[in-house]
Amino acid sequence: MRYSFVIPVYNRPDEVRELLESLTHQELFDFEIVIIEDGSSVSSEAIVESYRGSFPALRYIAVPNGGPSRARNLGAREATGEYLIIL
Repeated sequence: MRYSFVIPVYNRPDEVRELLESLTHQELFDFEIVIIEDGSSVSSEAIVESYRGSFPALRYIAVPNGGPSRARNLGAREATGEYLIIL
């Protein structure tokens, strides 16, 4: 994997859908997507799962709320790409 998109989310399923839909229009697919759900009361898991067929390297990790820094750091640890992009 060349690029890793790390996407920490908290109660934003509509924005997750928009972001994943936008990424389907990319011509270069040498990337993974790591979504960290940071203790949301409104889960994005079903939305993420609906895009699994579009992105073979899509991962969803749900954790108890620890704040945005903890979610970003976890995503960075889980990422496998040469370049890290935090959205």
